[in-house]
Amino acid sequence: MKQIWPAFPKGKSYFRSARRLLSHRGCELIVHLAASTTLAPDPTRKELVSSVEHAIRLGATAISTHVNLAAKNEAHMLKDLGWIARGM
Repeated sequence: MKQIWPAFPKGKSYFRSARRLLSHRGCELIVHLAASTTLAPDPTRKELVSSVEHAIRLGATAISTHVNLAAKNEAHMLKDLGWIARGM
């Protein structure tokens, strides 16, 4: 991490499980709220794995998520996006 730090932008995005490995001193913290794996029956379907409230507790200045447009489960992911936008 120290070797590539100069190449980093002014913020870091992380998945909830990786939080303990990262220190966000000196840059903004962006919490990514959705995830999937290539082992799932549909790896394009993103599931919420964190929340806006959790991101706030961690001191995040922003959140991010992922929607695969035109995917079989697009409606599910858009519903999650709406839920996130309401701060749920």
